[in-house]
Amino acid sequence: MSLFDSFKERGNTFFKAGKYKDAIGCYDHCIKIQPSEIAPYTNKALCQIKSGDYEGAIVSCNEAKNHVQPGNPEHKRLSMKLTHHLTVASEALGITQEASDDLLPPKKESEEGTSEITIVEVDTLPAEFRRI
Repeated sequence: MSLFDSFKERGNTFFKAGKYKDAIGCYDHCIKIQPSEIAPYTNKALCQIKSGDYEGAIVSCNEAKNHVQPGNPEHKRLSMKLTHHLTVASEALGITQEASDDLLPPKKESEEGTSEITIVEVDTLPAEFRRI
């Protein structure tokens, strides 16, 4: 087992036991070993949320977003987790959706020169889009 996997496994064990501070330490080691690996950031952010460190969770999510590779299916899945954690932390701090959008890093230009967009699902359309 690699050192990265060992720290990740220990972090997961600490998380399950509710020892979030110890889990965060393990995930920090993972990040130092492989900074472009997204999973330790998502795990760390969840620990920070569970322990009430919402500002720290936002920082962890934003650090991870810098390493997300468009087109990578695993990164897409983890990016959804990051977005969820960012939303939870923002709401806990009373930050509005518009303000929380400012917490995300700027959109990167893709290889084709087009900007990435985020699609948000809604239950109902705003009034201006509904037929009367």
